[in-house]
Amino acid sequence: MNSLTNILISFLLIFTFIVLMFFQKSHCLTKFIVGLLVITFLIFLLFQNRQFCKVDDVTFTIFKTRNGAYVIPYRYYGFSAPKEDYIRTSNTGSLVIFVDDNSMLLIFNDKGYSKDGNWIEICFRNYKYQYFPPIVSLEWENNRLLGEKSLEQHFEEIDLLEKKRKTYADNLPYIFIDMRWMKISTKNSPK
Repeated sequence: MNSLTNILISFLLIFTFIVLMFFQKSHCLTKFIVGLLVITFLIFLLFQNRQFCKVDDVTFTIFKTRNGAYVIPYRYYGFSAPKEDYIRTSNTGSLVIFVDDNSMLLIFNDKGYSKDGNWIEICFRNYKYQYFPPIVSLEWENNRLLGEKSLEQHFEEIDLLEKKRKTYADNLPYIFIDMRWMKISTKNSPK
């Protein structure tokens, strides 16, 4: 929750306490105070787990809920989940979103910390994007590699993905989001 919201909530609670101390018998004032408390609670809910971050010309809303975390490439003030143009992912993983010159979103997600990993759902109608999924672990049985890939091919894929990610990180603006701790870092283009 940002500091402006904390200040607003503190001010409203102190104001409510002072008004109640001096005007205990007025029913109209009681309705006013209850309404003020409801508005304060709604403001608290709105900004509870939401942050806004600007990367070049794109403003991202990071909105954490019980059903996953949403990354929305515009300012979103709704109380419920958005209907379109969002990325939904687990509350424990991390994402890196690069923004290229055409405002195309290049999305990388890491495996995550929980046993269900860092699942991702991308729903964009009005934005161009390219998704780079994490390289999944190889499956082993009795010290034998399962599947069609060799160990060398697996490591080549990982290296290729990491090189691509590093190239983007060196040349493009990005936002990195650790959903578990809601730590966000950004890099903008030099102006």
